[in-house]
Amino acid sequence: MNEHHPLQSVIHNIIERYLARYESVSVGIYRFHAIDGGEFSKYLNSLKITLNRKAFIPTYCWHYDPYGERYILFLFICDGYGRYDLADLLSVIKRLWTSHSMSPVEQIDSIRITVNNSTDEMRHLDQWILNLTEPQFCNERIPHQRSYGVSQMI
Repeated sequence: MNEHHPLQSVIHNIIERYLARYESVSVGIYRFHAIDGGEFSKYLNSLKITLNRKAFIPTYCWHYDPYGERYILFLFICDGYGRYDLADLLSVIKRLWTSHSMSPVEQIDSIRITVNNSTDEMRHLDQWILNLTEPQFCNERIPHQRSYGVSQMI
């Protein structure tokens, strides 16, 4: 299967921008139980504001799977030349989420991409994108809705 999800090219563009400006980027992949789309947007806005205040320079992409009833969040941060780790952010991500849902947040992976390891790590990330955005069993009763989005890029 050589099909690509539209998020792949978006994610590649985001990573290329971070590498050009900062020479590295940390990518966190998280799974959230589906909630109302407007509520998820509010969560993303509060997350972005919080991370901007902490000087992480965040960008994100999300994918919605109506059949699995989940959101997948790809979070990109400038890691401050190794000063920060995505593990440090998990508590912030979870704390902000609790005001929108009592469902747990699952951190799927965190990947640090640098100019030197970008080829290998991009392949690793592409495999995650394909696995996490793979179409699930289709139910005709579920109406079509937008299945992915991206924040304003750096």
